[in-house]
Amino acid sequence: MIEFFHVTKIYPPGIYALKDVTLKIRKGEFVYITGPSGAGKSTLMSLIYRGTRPTDGKIFVRGNDITGIDNPAKLRREIGIVFQDFKLLKHRTIYENVAIPLLIAGVKKEKIESRVNYLLNFVGLFSKRWAYPDELSGGEQQRVAIARAIANDPYILLADEPTGNLDEEMAIEIIYLLKEINLKGVTVVLATHSTEILSLFPARIIKIDHGEIVSE
Repeated sequence: MIEFFHVTKIYPPGIYALKDVTLKIRKGEFVYITGPSGAGKSTLMSLIYRGTRPTDGKIFVRGNDITGIDNPAKLRREIGIVFQDFKLLKHRTIYENVAIPLLIAGVKKEKIESRVNYLLNFVGLFSKRWAYPDELSGGEQQRVAIARAIANDPYILLADEPTGNLDEEMAIEIIYLLKEINLKGVTVVLATHSTEILSLFPARIIKIDHGEIVSE
């Protein structure tokens, strides 16, 4: 599903974010990418959805070499992304935020309504569909972000520190939700430095430090 072959990423002026990383994540896996702040977790995630290019090495997603593609739009329609800071549009309703990727994909209006209502039911926020992000708690906003991330039924869900701004109770709810999505067949890659999450929800762990894989 996701393969890195000797991937290195260097940012100017010569800062190594990743050094000779080789890894394979299989279809349907739930995988943690962990390590201290600055270890290279976010860079690794960004490389998967082609938010940045590797300096060296090859990256394959679903058997396709994405290393040098010029237009990653199609790739990104197949990958859902959840960030630590939610990235919701503050002046759009919850319904509108979730509908955005479907509108971009050209889905018909009646299908958008059905899909958004389903997703908001799935994350437990259908009753708040006409609310605005600032009217929700942090945990609720992250659930909206997850609904938006899976709107186009992606093969892969990337979650970059999705519980970083949440208290422990809300963080546990978010991981349960990601686990439920994984059970539907979606490959989930979750970057976190939280040892509590790793102990509460065991799964495969890839640990990075100073840009290198130090353990699995």
